[in-house]
Amino acid sequence: MVKAYSRWPLDVVNLGRFDLNFAQRLFVREGLSERKTEWPVLRNMIAANGVFESGVEPPPPFIVKEVTGRRITTNGGKLRIAFIGLAAPIRVAEGIDGAVTDVFAAARKVVPQARKQADLVVIVAHCEWAAANRLAQENPEADIVMSGNAEGFFDPAKVGNALVVPVAPGNLRMGELRIYLDKQGKASFKFRATDLDQVVPSDPAAVEFVDSARRERAR
Repeated sequence: MVKAYSRWPLDVVNLGRFDLNFAQRLFVREGLSERKTEWPVLRNMIAANGVFESGVEPPPPFIVKEVTGRRITTNGGKLRIAFIGLAAPIRVAEGIDGAVTDVFAAARKVVPQARKQADLVVIVAHCEWAAANRLAQENPEADIVMSGNAEGFFDPAKVGNALVVPVAPGNLRMGELRIYLDKQGKASFKFRATDLDQVVPSDPAAVEFVDSARRERAR
């Protein structure tokens, strides 16, 4: 996956709870600069409440991306969007998931910091729908909360000042969130999920990449 996301790059990657164990190896300080050169996607990973071992350089809690365009008429035609990465704990027999800190406490700490650096704040959380709603309610500085584990939910909901949206499930749909700015720069949003079927063909190079990875793993 790291190789694939470096070849077909993503601007932001939130490390979910099940990504954190592997991320410990990815972000070991020794050789980290070389790995970031080989796999550029490492520079775009975020984790605001992951617990990392000694000798590991944690990814930042959030990333600010700058968007430009002719339809952005304020701030010199620029829009700064902060993406905050959060991961909900899993249920363990001992009652405490040591791989993450409290997701709500982390959000209350990081969201105001991100707000100072951005025009829009997006919380990207690998959590269930109820937790995403609570994040929106407790963080009025956020504009969007994306719920990465909201199975069964397909429609957005306005909670407090934020729009809570689900992530499109698996390979079945592609989620799309559109931002509309009025003349004063105030944002409104529209979310939709588009079905991925035979009308949307697979990229041949990507298919070959996946098949090659499967053959390599089988060996």
